[in-house]
Amino acid sequence: MVFGINLSPLQAQFVGQTQTEKYKDEQPLPAETVMKSTCMENSMDSVPNEIQGVEVCEPFDKLWTKGGMHARKWLSDSAKILEKILIEDRASEVHLHNDRLPLVKTLGVKWLPDEDVKGFELTKRNFREKIARLLIQLVS
Repeated sequence: MVFGINLSPLQAQFVGQTQTEKYKDEQPLPAETVMKSTCMENSMDSVPNEIQGVEVCEPFDKLWTKGGMHARKWLSDSAKILEKILIEDRASEVHLHNDRLPLVKTLGVKWLPDEDVKGFELTKRNFREKIARLLIQLVS
């Protein structure tokens, strides 16, 4: 896959969803994450408890592996889940011996795992951009 061209994001999304559709019966939990909570190669999902969190991680990686991909840069608000993930596959900022997990940004959303708080940065520029897009949609 060629990256850096205009179609790269669309191609990444297509490959991920096609792969997921193929194996959704074998891996239903990670398939749901890919279909509902993944944009290009980034996934951001939530499960009710640590047991389900662990149940999603390994099959999710197996699902990607079947397509020749590898799940990495894992982050969780649970140390128990992070301990189950290889160090080299965790987000590089994650160090379990530290008191706090790092603030991360993915898909335009900032997440503070220790407090499970999500948000986004609103600047004048992106505020104007959002207003302009909304006006264009209203006019067309």
